[in-house]
Amino acid sequence: MSTATVLVPHEMLTRYTRDVLAKLGMPETDAAYAADCLVQTTLWGIDSHGIIRLLIYSERLGNGALKISPAIRTIKEFGATALMDGDACLGYIGAREAMKKAISLAKQHGIGSVLMRNSNHFGAAGIYAREAAKEGMIALVMSNTPVNMAAPGSKGPVLGNHPIAFAAPLFDDHPMVFDTCMSEVAGGKLLVAKEKGEKIPFGWAVDKDGNPTDDPAAGLAGAFLPLAGHKGYCFALMEEVLTGLLSHGVFLGDIGHLFKQPKETCHISHHMLVMNPLALMEEKEWTASMREMRNRIKETPMRDAGAKLIFPGEIEEMCEAKRKKEGIPMTATLFESLNKVGEPFGLAMKLNG
Repeated sequence: MSTATVLVPHEMLTRYTRDVLAKLGMPETDAAYAADCLVQTTLWGIDSHGIIRLLIYSERLGNGALKISPAIRTIKEFGATALMDGDACLGYIGAREAMKKAISLAKQHGIGSVLMRNSNHFGAAGIYAREAAKEGMIALVMSNTPVNMAAPGSKGPVLGNHPIAFAAPLFDDHPMVFDTCMSEVAGGKLLVAKEKGEKIPFGWAVDKDGNPTDDPAAGLAGAFLPLAGHKGYCFALMEEVLTGLLSHGVFLGDIGHLFKQPKETCHISHHMLVMNPLALMEEKEWTASMREMRNRIKETPMRDAGAKLIFPGEIEEMCEAKRKKEGIPMTATLFESLNKVGEPFGLAMKLNG
């Protein structure tokens, strides 16, 4: 395993990813959207949910676990709520359609709540929250996941470490964006550590016997630990109710596992909750309030000289600017693995020098 780092231009990575997905049979627009999501997430520095996921997505598209051209449909609609079925789609595509529907409902009713069941892993939840913010909307994005997280004191996994993201627009500036999950860290961080041959901090995961571990492979075979103990456990249960149960979909141990069951659909459920602030006030009033809140937070005195309080979303924006200028860093091993995905189609990325 090579731990040497290479820098990959984001434009080349996007084209390559789009072409691979198209060669796998995805419609051109869907392939382009999924490629943009994968690379954009990597540009933000969320490597755990970025381009590294192309490896498993391409495998699942190739073996039929994910439908290449799903028949996504609306099952029920009542007022500002809707229930949709993803037909075993790649999660990016199902989540995109659910968010489009939620935004449309929020423009009509002031709020939109859309559930999507029978979907799959959808990458970083912040992708869709940001899409709502671009439309001037507030968004809360949730999804359930396969059972992979322990409860305080449990020997093995009890429920998923469900992701959650929030975004609020500023209209004339970058939005406030918060994206996390209910475990101490996202499982993808263990994947990245494993791929780099690195140890993980104790407190991230336990092994299959419930013992603390610093080995990412043992943590992946065991269970992640909940964020803030019982608090993360309870919030994860709340998300399970608001996704799998409310969509009348699959929940807890019946959800398929992305890696352990690569030939099976995960049947994951998402929930897009969108609110239109302009239903309650003028744009200038909302923007003034958001700007005042941000400025007051950022003016907070810091303990260390020169330190600044970061407003949610700023780290990703700074990382994106840096990676667009310098290239996306990844191990040579990951670069080679990505190129192997395109080999059957005669596709390859080439680095200058």
